[in-house]
Amino acid sequence: MKNKFNLPALIIIFVICIIGSAAEDAVAVKPLDSLRVGTIIKGIKTFAAIAQDSILPNLNADEKKSLKGMVSDLNKMIKKSEPFFKDTMLADFNKLSPDEKKMLTEIDAQEQKIKGIVPEKSVHHHLIALAHLPLYKAAQELRPDGRMPLLATYVEAYDPNTTTNKQVTLTGAYLNFYLEYKINVGGIVMGPDIVDPDRVVFTFPEKLLEGISAPDYIEVKAAPQMQTGEGRSKKFVDGAEQHVWVLVYPVKK
Repeated sequence: MKNKFNLPALIIIFVICIIGSAAEDAVAVKPLDSLRVGTIIKGIKTFAAIAQDSILPNLNADEKKSLKGMVSDLNKMIKKSEPFFKDTMLADFNKLSPDEKKMLTEIDAQEQKIKGIVPEKSVHHHLIALAHLPLYKAAQELRPDGRMPLLATYVEAYDPNTTTNKQVTLTGAYLNFYLEYKINVGGIVMGPDIVDPDRVVFTFPEKLLEGISAPDYIEVKAAPQMQTGEGRSKKFVDGAEQHVWVLVYPVKK
């Protein structure tokens, strides 16, 4: 797959607006607690548009063959869902009808299949990961056995030439951590600056810039805990390690 760094700005802006914008101090990602059905539907349509218009045209013949059918099936699911989800302001997803719950779960599974095929070290994967996030949380809210944490992607690529605070913000859902946890940034174990259920903020290690002469990706690993149970029975258990690839630009000479 071709890796382009100049996707249409309007697509990028629209996707980021779905989950909230990042302020310069990396603390303004809008929490997903205010998620509504309308936000989910916008995210689903944006995901499909990115897959159809930005990803498929840049695939080789073999890649296109495997993904084209998945995207077609996703569009059929979206079409089938159009008579439903009329209450766009609904925030309690357990109040959805059985048919609506089933549709959201099936669309979520289809999006995850598509996301799993797109190379992680690409702007395309970053965009669909952002677009998928609202639906992911809605599907998790329907689970009776707890919420699975997700470290989704970065909010903005790290550019050492323009940053004012040297921070990177990762976004996700249900990001619960024990008090003294560490993350791994390009092989460097460190503590984050900020963490809440929807984001992890850390200061980018300047040492990692020494080997970067062109836009490249740095792997970040973390192991958020999983919430099980509800109310008094709610507890957190250790979760599997997850990773994301953060796009990093070189220092200008």
